[in-house]
Amino acid sequence: MKKTKKQKTKRLGNEKGIALLWAYTVAVFSFTVLTGLHQLSITDLKNNAVETQRVQALYLAEAGIDKVLTGVRNDSYTPISNQALGTFGTYSATYASSSNLITATGKVGNVTVKVTAQVDLGKTMPPGVKGAVTAQYNLNIASDLTIDGRDHLASGALNGQNAGYYGIAYLNQVSSDNTVKVGGFSESPTVSPFNPAVVNDLDTNDDNISVNAVLGLAEESTVLDQYKSLNAPTDLSNSVYYYETTGTSETIVMGTQQNPWSGILIISDPNNNASDIELQGYMKGLVIVDNAKLNGVTIVGAIVGMSPSESAIRTGANQQPNPEDGLGGGATASQVLFSEAVLKNLPEITGASYVPKPTVKSWASSENGSNRLKKTVVS
Repeated sequence: MKKTKKQKTKRLGNEKGIALLWAYTVAVFSFTVLTGLHQLSITDLKNNAVETQRVQALYLAEAGIDKVLTGVRNDSYTPISNQALGTFGTYSATYASSSNLITATGKVGNVTVKVTAQVDLGKTMPPGVKGAVTAQYNLNIASDLTIDGRDHLASGALNGQNAGYYGIAYLNQVSSDNTVKVGGFSESPTVSPFNPAVVNDLDTNDDNISVNAVLGLAEESTVLDQYKSLNAPTDLSNSVYYYETTGTSETIVMGTQQNPWSGILIISDPNNNASDIELQGYMKGLVIVDNAKLNGVTIVGAIVGMSPSESAIRTGANQQPNPEDGLGGGATASQVLFSEAVLKNLPEITGASYVPKPTVKSWASSENGSNRLKKTVVS
């Protein structure tokens, strides 16, 4: 009887020990789990805080991009340094005109996000330029004239990187002799019959016969009035000159190869009747005339003739050409060399459709010096 009681007491003791051990194990396990969950919660909170800062820093950098882009568009760009935006943080932004690249950083706490944006300046040619030589009516060309629609640099040298444009564009008819050569795109200038690929036959609906239309201005626009003068130009340096004349048989000498004129030269009257204006010398830019004679002239860019009733562009002479025209003393040979570089960098006229409209075409982002976001193309 005593033995049985001792055995029961021993068994109860063992059971209590096992229960205590289990309780301890459960307590340790629970503590470990709870501690782990607590640590995870703290880590999540920290990660969430960093992610919030990252997003805020990105927004700040993008604000810098927007502000600089506005400055570039309005020609009022200035660098931005540590500009505060509310209580979030600061941003800085700069623009490199040589590469058309905006670089901006946004900083919130210890997080810095850098954004680079490639800017497309949106440069275009005036819409009335349909070839190296454009005539809204007839072309009557002769006397050693070369019209080359292949693309040229501003220096007059060929640019093999661009395809170029049409050599001639006309609405009604063209007449020439065997001293006239016309080329365009990748085709070298040749005598008549001209390669059809270098000739642009204008549609009758394509009626850009006003100065405003050539430049992409609304017909009712008076913005060109500020450039008008009743006096013939004597110089032109990357500017706009509107010679409003009803005269005939005038001669305009446009500089030399060493010191050429540049910009936009307009010679016209309200009825497109300024006639037989003889052009000599060297010009880099766009010439817009009612009708003109080319005599010993080099134009790097393009020329547009607007006369609706006669030969808009002709060759010939009212007098001997300038001996310093860069083509040889007393020569009557002329050349028109299409240049996209020149035509896309003309002096800006407010409201003209060719005026650049910069936009962001791509951007990339990195955080604290390491790439995070891939380059994104903005359509």
